[in-house]
Amino acid sequence: GIVDTDMLAANAVATAKIADTAVTDAKQANRVAWGNISGTGTPDFRADYNCSSLDDEGTGDYTINFTNAITDNDYSFIATAENWEGNNDDSYCGVSPYKGSFATGSIRIRVIRWRWDGYTFKDATNVCFAVFR
Repeated sequence: GIVDTDMLAANAVATAKIADTAVTDAKQANRVAWGNISGTGTPDFRADYNCSSLDDEGTGDYTINFTNAITDNDYSFIATAENWEGNNDDSYCGVSPYKGSFATGSIRIRVIRWRWDGYTFKDATNVCFAVFR
């Protein structure tokens, strides 16, 4: 067959090639920050996006500092922590931000272990979080 300019124009690429870094940035756009924290010993990030440092404020108590500040403090924060018990029978961990700790440059969180007879603050092995705006 013969290929003419009209056929070429009709079948042309509709979207320009986007650089790999632009694709990665676009995928991260809704996630303002995220991380996987090793919470025992000296806490540190295993992996993260837009997190500059982690402050150890005490047992199960961390401040997550952002590399680039968030526009305002009206963001959403979600997190989970690995169960404290090895057998998952009688206790669970949760993560809660401190009241009033939603700041543009950081957020302070607490890891709480609870069970039928009460709760304590714990340094969990894995603390995973995401911030959306």
